[in-house]
Amino acid sequence: MTAPALRPMTATDWALLLLLSLLWGGSFLFGKVAAGALPSFTIVAGRVLFALVTLWLVMLVTGTALPRGGRHWWAILVMALFNNVFPFTLIIWGQKQLGAGMASTLNAGVPFFTVLLAHVMTHDERLTPAKIMGTLVGLAGVTVLIGPETSGGHLLAAVSCLAGAVCYALGGIYGRRFQRTGMNTMQLVFGQVLVAALISVPLAAVIDEPWQLNMPDWKPLVSIAAMGILSTAVAYLIFFKLVMRTGATAASLVTLMVPPSAMAMGALLLGEAITVMQIGGVALIAFGLALTDGRIVGWARRRLSGRRG
Repeated sequence: MTAPALRPMTATDWALLLLLSLLWGGSFLFGKVAAGALPSFTIVAGRVLFALVTLWLVMLVTGTALPRGGRHWWAILVMALFNNVFPFTLIIWGQKQLGAGMASTLNAGVPFFTVLLAHVMTHDERLTPAKIMGTLVGLAGVTVLIGPETSGGHLLAAVSCLAGAVCYALGGIYGRRFQRTGMNTMQLVFGQVLVAALISVPLAAVIDEPWQLNMPDWKPLVSIAAMGILSTAVAYLIFFKLVMRTGATAASLVTLMVPPSAMAMGALLLGEAITVMQIGGVALIAFGLALTDGRIVGWARRRLSGRRG
């Protein structure tokens, strides 16, 4: 049976991929706007609440039942922490000092952290020479990005965004076990957002006391709603549809496309500068991802074999 990742991508697949990159790139734009006006936990709580309501409506329309069994919910709790609560909070906190483009590019380190952690935590995802080379190149790109931010006193913000990327990597590795649970994608997505809301809303209430905050203008509020509805609920549904249609290809390509989308939106809408260092960091990360994925290595070998023949 042919793996889904080997099926050629159609025009519809590319359109969905572009839309997904804009939605996920937009989350950094929306996050930057919200981070300038509201505390981190309040933003995360609002984001997951908007996502929860949207996904609940989808559950009603599709007639999807809630996951059953305590074993499933304990696993969903782990996913909610590492896919939602921890990374959302860490990235939003980092964006109080970093621009949308910078934060999104640092988040592109997720595949490299996944490669390193999967080697330790799994039995079938071992490091190969191509993965090692790609990871080193990609992490070099991350280092290039952190350099100028350190001189500006934003090292902790950059480390916070990288910690969010590590959380996403851990969540992705842990999430592989859901293939054996019998849950469908809708149940998993709704379950983890529901648990994330049950955690983040009380945290926001206790730590931020949002009822005592000054009411911001409409832009941060609309940004939080957009993060929840578009960049979380709708993006999840598109992503998993792409995975079903094209396999791992979509996941790897969207990682390349999100940082340029976020950088472009940050420059056009927020007036953020795009520096040579940022472009160089993005280029290194993109090349590292391609090496880690193995497609460039295979293509080069075929080209060399053809010339020798």
